[in-house]
Amino acid sequence: MLRRSILAVIITLPFFAQDGPSVSTPPSVTVPVPPTAPVHTLLDHDLLDPAYFGIDGALMKETKVADFMWVKPGFSFKGHTLKVEWGQPHMLASKDDKFDLEAADHLTKVLPLEFSKFMAASLWPAAKVSSTEGDLILTGRIVMINVRSRFSFSKNILTFDIKIMNAVSGEVVLACHHRVIPYGTEGSGLRSLEARVSTYAFEFSEYCLANYAK
Repeated sequence: MLRRSILAVIITLPFFAQDGPSVSTPPSVTVPVPPTAPVHTLLDHDLLDPAYFGIDGALMKETKVADFMWVKPGFSFKGHTLKVEWGQPHMLASKDDKFDLEAADHLTKVLPLEFSKFMAASLWPAAKVSSTEGDLILTGRIVMINVRSRFSFSKNILTFDIKIMNAVSGEVVLACHHRVIPYGTEGSGLRSLEARVSTYAFEFSEYCLANYAK
């Protein structure tokens, strides 16, 4: 009789356990993932700093008119007024001498004049270009220069950045990094770089017209 009572208790114990309060699994919590910050690793032999543009450098690709370029999807110059200006040289190369720095200061005055002239001619009537006001701003900076005389075997080279941004928000809508090397027919020394800058400003403007003025 005692054995049967013990067996009955053992058998009923699981059923009593089931009558107790159930343990619920806490709901899973979704932790928001912060947006990925732009990658600012230097590119182009440390001459391209994506931080200047505020975008991920991996987005900048080679195009027909630039070594590295990015344009905001859907961007168009149409209906806008573009103000053209230019920043001071920001040399990222370590071998620039006094003569190169003087040439950079000179070209810093030449570049906005050439881009103003050709952007105005190419974009009209889709967009206007001004040196005093605009809802878009085109600016740039020289990051490397090498100027030598006709008696030197080294090449004349100019590397610079261009960015176009919203004048109010500062949002960059076009980023460009490019290097120009004068042709043999464009002379020597600083004069050859002036000629090449003028040619490039025309090529850049026509590219903008063909692709971003509709």
